[in-house]
Amino acid sequence: IVTCGKVRDGDERKVTIQEGNPENKTIIIVDDLVQSGGTLFECAQVLKAAGAASVSAFCAHGVFPKEAWKRFDKGGDRAVFKN
Repeated sequence: IVTCGKVRDGDERKVTIQEGNPENKTIIIVDDLVQSGGTLFECAQVLKAAGAASVSAFCAHGVFPKEAWKRFDKGGDRAVFKN
């Protein structure tokens, strides 16, 4: 298990790996609620940068205001988190 967390400092946020090592692992991010998808996207980037073999995501409720979903639509769902 790899645990990521978000720290906010005013309007800025930073996603970090808090526990575990994603290197050479297939990662599935599970989230109950995604608003704009910014944290989800940043989490995937952090995991890939730390050596994850692949990153996928599951979300129970996606809000995606103001067409925020478009960041995930570039080349299909599996193209978002590739190196």
